Amino acid sequence: MRRLLALLLLAPHALAAGEIALDAVRRGEAIEISAHAELHVDVHTAWRVLTDYDGYASFIPDLRVSRVLERNARSAIVEQRGEARFLFLRYPLEVRLVVAEVPYRSVRSRSIAGNVRELQGLYELEPVPGGLRLQYSGRVVLSDGPPGLFDVTVVRLNAARQFEALVREIDRRAGGAPKS
Repeated sequence: MRRLLALLLLAPHALAAGEIALDAVRRGEAIEISAHAELHVDVHTAWRVLTDYDGYASFIPDLRVSRVLERNARSAIVEQRGEARFLFLRYPLEVRLVVAEVPYRSVRSRSIAGNVRELQGLYELEPVPGGLRLQYSGRVVLSDGPPGLFDVTVVRLNAARQFEALVREIDRRAGGAPKS
């Protein structure tokens, strides 16, 4: 049951308009997530959304709190609280992340506290004709019990919802879609 706790914040950032592809697979105890989308936006808009950690709770589903605890020029400590959900089940989730930024290129995060044994994520922005490609890769090791197929399904569904929400927000801020 506690495994589902970790699922909400697997993708602490995400994308905008275009076709989105996402997959999650088990590798030993870990669940690895990969996602990408082609966006018809400028890199500055995408970067502002990816690094708007204090604003995440306003557009990422089931995220109640996202706040920067510390910040310097290229890194931050971010606290996030919310829940993972699947059908009628809801599980609380809390995580503290250290985030490293390479402006307009990548955002790397790693859990340093919370109810997930391991949580890592990397967002990369790559210029492509007409916009950019947002790529995400992540890894999560849940805190309790042996791994199971059900975990992968829940991680995939929650990560997809978050990634799509991030994409919509990037597109909205670029002027391409209304906020839903």
